[in-house]
Amino acid sequence: NERSTVRVWYDKPLICPPKYYKDLADQFPMSNLRPFALMRLVDCRRLNAITREEMDNQELIRILKESAREYHTIGIEKGTYARAWSLLQAGRMLFGLDEYEEAVAGFDEIGDTAPVSPEKSMALLNSARSHALLENYTEALRRLSQVSNLPDFMWTGLYAQYQADSETGSDFLVENFRAYSTMCIARLNETIPKLG
Repeated sequence: NERSTVRVWYDKPLICPPKYYKDLADQFPMSNLRPFALMRLVDCRRLNAITREEMDNQELIRILKESAREYHTIGIEKGTYARAWSLLQAGRMLFGLDEYEEAVAGFDEIGDTAPVSPEKSMALLNSARSHALLENYTEALRRLSQVSNLPDFMWTGLYAQYQADSETGSDFLVENFRAYSTMCIARLNETIPKLG
């Protein structure tokens, strides 16, 4: 994948101490908060990588792929918010690196196991987008239909901030999930016959 990676630059370097979260996870192995400490541990590694100016793109890509795979293996129970959140992080990184097969696996797990939530809707939309890029249009339509059947989540305030902050195409957030999925279903149904 020769796609250029867009970095997010911050006004100040982020200080994210991985040792703090590793110590928390190690010291409290039976805590209900342990999955969140493990998530933050991976977050720290990722954030520390993207804020280091001296890092070349190949090293950044390696660290992002490694972080995405860590989110999948940190042992968080399926169907939980922590698992959904960690797989969304992994999926958006992999999607941004054109690793659609790997990204869609996490998005599909969230779509199949997570409780009704904005994270589930985002995962289903990202799953549909990934499946469409993999030319699996039937599955893309199925995932979009699932979004249409969920309660609608309105992100008006968050959406405006997201639009202001986002310069990459790897994140996927829309203001109105149900309306967006309906529009995508119509467009995909129009496009599929032209591809065949």
